[in-house]
Amino acid sequence: MRVKYFIIGGVAVVAALVVAGVAILSSTDYNAYRGVVAEQVQAATGRGLAIKGDLKFAMGFSPAVAADDVTFANAAWGSRPIMVQVKRFEAQIELLPLIFGDVKVSRIVLLQPDILLETDAKGVGNWVFDTMKPAAPAKPVELKPASGGQMKLPQVNEVVVRDAKLVYRDGQTKQSKELSLAKFTVQAKSETDPLKLEIDGVFDKLRFLATGELGSIAALSSPGTPFAVKLDAKLPDIVELKVSGSVREPLTGKGYDLTIAAQGAELAKLAELGGQKMAPFGPFKLEAKVNDQAPQGAPSLASFKAELGRANLVLVRAEGGVRDPLAQKGIALVASVEGSEIGALSGLALPGMAAPLPAVPAFGPYKASIKVASGQGDKLTVPELKVEFGKPDLLKLTIDGSVQDALAQQGVVVTVAAEAPDVAAVAAKAGSEAPVSGPLKFQAKLADTGVKRYAMSNLQLKFGPSDVAGEATLSLAQARPAFTANFTSNLVELAKPGQAKPAAKPAPAPSPAAKGDGKVFSNDPLPFAMLDLADGEFKYQAKEIRSEGAVLKDLALTVSLRNGELTARPVSLEVSGGKINLDVAMSAKARSITGKFDGKGVNLGALLNDSKTSDLIKDGKTDFAVDFRGAGQSLRALMASLNGSSTVAVGEGEIESKYAELLGADVVKVLSPLQGSGARTKLNCVVNRFDIKDGLATSRALIVDTGRMTVNGEGTINLGSEELKMMFKPHPKDAAIVSLAMPIRVGGTLGAPHFTPGPLGVLVRDVILPANVIPAVNADLEARVP
Repeated sequence: MRVKYFIIGGVAVVAALVVAGVAILSSTDYNAYRGVVAEQVQAATGRGLAIKGDLKFAMGFSPAVAADDVTFANAAWGSRPIMVQVKRFEAQIELLPLIFGDVKVSRIVLLQPDILLETDAKGVGNWVFDTMKPAAPAKPVELKPASGGQMKLPQVNEVVVRDAKLVYRDGQTKQSKELSLAKFTVQAKSETDPLKLEIDGVFDKLRFLATGELGSIAALSSPGTPFAVKLDAKLPDIVELKVSGSVREPLTGKGYDLTIAAQGAELAKLAELGGQKMAPFGPFKLEAKVNDQAPQGAPSLASFKAELGRANLVLVRAEGGVRDPLAQKGIALVASVEGSEIGALSGLALPGMAAPLPAVPAFGPYKASIKVASGQGDKLTVPELKVEFGKPDLLKLTIDGSVQDALAQQGVVVTVAAEAPDVAAVAAKAGSEAPVSGPLKFQAKLADTGVKRYAMSNLQLKFGPSDVAGEATLSLAQARPAFTANFTSNLVELAKPGQAKPAAKPAPAPSPAAKGDGKVFSNDPLPFAMLDLADGEFKYQAKEIRSEGAVLKDLALTVSLRNGELTARPVSLEVSGGKINLDVAMSAKARSITGKFDGKGVNLGALLNDSKTSDLIKDGKTDFAVDFRGAGQSLRALMASLNGSSTVAVGEGEIESKYAELLGADVVKVLSPLQGSGARTKLNCVVNRFDIKDGLATSRALIVDTGRMTVNGEGTINLGSEELKMMFKPHPKDAAIVSLAMPIRVGGTLGAPHFTPGPLGVLVRDVILPANVIPAVNADLEARVP
């Protein structure tokens, strides 16, 4: 019993001492200690601390301390004298748990804190104090539990921050960021109750709200105990974010298993946060599950699902997962892009694009889908790639393919197919015109045949009655791309028979001013540089090519390109009963062109008439040979340097009388009633040879023999200056009017030729004709010469 009374007495004494101590502390003026506190802070940091308001201390089983108008000095180089300024600070601590070594803070309050964090030009922060010594090599912080028990952390039941402002200034970039918090609260009833969070703030002029419930303080300080996470945040009118799950070791960031979801009404607003501008795109919705179950605790994307945009523009869907994103292993993804009208994409601006999309014809709906997966050896594969475009009543395009090794770009196989009921309708939809009409059908297979080597096979193209088939290869393995192509056609019809447009009436010849310098040959640079872009060979054979009535048969063409040297040999074809052979070579280095053309037995009249070029003659079997070589940066310079020859021989036929008259019979027609008036004149032959040296073409033979007359020509054509100096001398076969035929001079230039009567015409004018006849004849002659 004495022990009992002894204990009771001891407790009474302790209680009396506590009451007495509280009474003494409560009557103390703590403002006198403001200087002591400031001195201690000065010694620890080298910075001044000032408590300009009251410093109060309330005793009890939950003692509280409060300070008003507290400031903490900035670094000497800072942009303002004060680093931290707090209108009021309050803290309340439970006294009894301290006896057992526990720190329990009931409440911490910060009112109107104003904090400035900044760095100087060298990147040193104002939070580095002058009293700090050079830091020793950092060691990992290891939080260990107290001996024989769990790790002890201070327990804070409630933290309240009101009207806070935090500014960060970078002294190197001179940029600033500002965070303001109208409200920040974290509270929990006890160490085993969940922490409840509420934030209302603005970061860099962008408002954000967040509420949530986190695990307890007890779970935070107990490794292995899951720490729950449930957060709802949003940027008003931009994005709503939800995070839920748990973290097994929150203090080390290990063992997390979280679900993250985000959604918003307009993706363009979210892109703008990242400094990207884009056209209104539509809503977005994302959901992902992440954990650290990849090898060595690396992040893992267990699953994700996304939907962006809207169906009447662009709708993007994607889902799947990545077991080890850092190592790019365990990938299984499916994605698709679709829209109800591809034409709606016209002018669409997307992030990362230098310019908006160009105008896209309204060909109908579109959809593209792709599957990506980790294959054998974790190679990134594309088991399926599919594109569907357009609609059957206009144009339908499909692409199917796969890739065995996407990163190495190997094992690529793609099949392309397209169909259209009428190719002319497709061209019209695209705002252009097609040379043919009728159905279109296309298919081809594309595949790689080695490292950076690709092949196109099984190409089949049919447009209207025309067809093309063949194969091609492309190699990008060397510095200069290399290609081969081999195509064939049974029939190519460039204009449907009977559907050709009527020839437009020729416009009046433009004046020299309207044509710039009045030259026919352009001074624009020739594209010789393109010959250095690649090496390769192109072959083409066509049994028949039809164009506006003209028919080419058995075309055989081989074009080779090697080291900037292009050759087209052999080139042969049959046209209008005859055969033509061509041989052309071009050099990028020498800026030169050489060529040979020859034709045998070509029915010139049929060729001109079938191609609707002219009704000049009927029949007229023609042989010709052209041999030329020249060099120059432009066509004009090339013609000025031209050397070679040309020979043309036209056999028997008929020539329209109106053209025969232009050769010298106009005067005969005016002077003599004996001149015939038939629609056609017999053509016996035409022989023409020009020798060309340094751009000057000199006539060596020029004879036109008709049933009415023989015309001899002579003179020169300067291909550099384009100056004409030609004379045509008619010799009528009617002896009665031989003396009345006039020679015709052709002068001026190729762009503006001029026709005048020759010396014999002067004699006729002065001796036989009235003064007003010759001008009328000459004017009529000039008007009718093409």
